Amino acid sequence: MRRSDHRNWLPRPLRYGLLACIGLSAIALFFLFTATANTALFTRYYPTLLAVNGALVVFLAILVIFQLVRLGRRLRRQEFGSRLALRFVLVLALMSLLPGAVIYAVSVKFLARAKA
Repeated sequence: MRRSDHRNWLPRPLRYGLLACIGLSAIALFFLFTATANTALFTRYYPTLLAVNGALVVFLAILVIFQLVRLGRRLRRQEFGSRLALRFVLVLALMSLLPGAVIYAVSVKFLARAKA
């Protein structure tokens, strides 16, 4: 990989957006945990916190779509290593399904018990 290719792994606006997203995610996560512990303090800010988290999810979805399109272009051009990258993406996606399903099941069970 050439040095110029290594620096341009992600366009500059997306790179800075990703850094901002990481910082905002950490701050929003802290505020959400604090809001659940002290509801009187953050009651009026809770919709704003949810909106910020929603915006972060949208940005990360755009980033993932951008990277998948880029991988698709590399596969069509038959670049070296693109098939291996596709295998890594598929394996990581499959590995994330089980923890996601477990968290979903526990959350549904918790909510069902809370209603009863």
